[in-house]
This record gives sequence, structure tokens and C-alpha cells, in this order.
Amino acid sequence: QGLKERVEEVLAAGAAFSLRDLAIDGEDVMRLTGLGPGPEVGRILGTLLDMVLEDPGLNERGKLENLIHDLPRSAPTGGATP
Repeated sequence: QGLKERVEEVLAAGAAFSLRDLAIDGEDVMRLTGLGPGPEVGRILGTLLDMVLEDPGLNERGKLENLIHDLPRSAPTGGATP
């Protein structure tokens, strides 16, 4: 399936194309994970957006909240390791 067909399919499903389109936001992520503001919250939202782009049916608050609990967390060191 080509990119054009996939984009048309996702548009027809009313899917999220940006973080603002997700059924949850950074405040929800912080509440559910206990994280404070920072890049980890953005990483989680980005991962959720990728998942919703793959399966638009996931863009419901309850489904996304459940997915957050299953996502791996980055190491709290703040440094990236290769």
C-alpha cells in the first residue's frame, strides 16, 4: 500500500496527525506516570502518536492510558547511551 493510500485511509478514519490530536495530553501522562514536565513526557506522547498512526482505533482516552503503563521508561540518568 502506497503512502498516498495510507494517508487517505488515516484521514478517513479521523486519526491523529499531531500530539494535539491525541485523546490524552502531557498532563495526563504526568498524572499517570508520576513524571514531571520534561523530555520523557514528550517521548511517551510521541510513541503514543506513532501507535495511533498505525492503528487509529487506539486514539481513545482509556486505551491510551492503558498503553502508557506498558511503555518502557527511559533511564533517569538524563544521558543517552549508545
